[in-house]
Amino acid sequence: MGKTEKQLADLISKKLQLSIRTGREFVRRLLELVREDLQKTGWSELRGLGTFAVHLRPGRDTIHPTTKKPVHIPDRKAIRFRASKDVKDMIQSGVVKPKPKKPTPVPAPVPVREPEQPKAKARRRKKAPEVAVETDSPDL
Repeated sequence: MGKTEKQLADLISKKLQLSIRTGREFVRRLLELVREDLQKTGWSELRGLGTFAVHLRPGRDTIHPTTKKPVHIPDRKAIRFRASKDVKDMIQSGVVKPKPKKPTPVPAPVPVREPEQPKAKARRRKKAPEVAVETDSPDL
């Protein structure tokens, strides 16, 4: 499973024996620098990981799926990531296992319920009174 910014910061602070606050500040500042670099220069390179680059997606004309009318989608900027050779080799060598696909759940058949019959009230049995039997003969 991938890691969140907070989880990465906590791992870094443990590995480098820093306070959690310092680890979180480090990760936050690193991401801030990458964002600033993308905004100013249009690309940011992290050696050993890869390159983030701003890419211009050209505008296009398409058809609105509901109204079937032509619609123009304007130009826009997008971010592309290109993995470094080290990362590509690591993934291809099998060190990193691909995320398994979740099987599509098959819906269970809905059971057909029989109409319920009204339940009869349970009757309590009265206990028979105990009768003491007296006998005069000692062998019984």
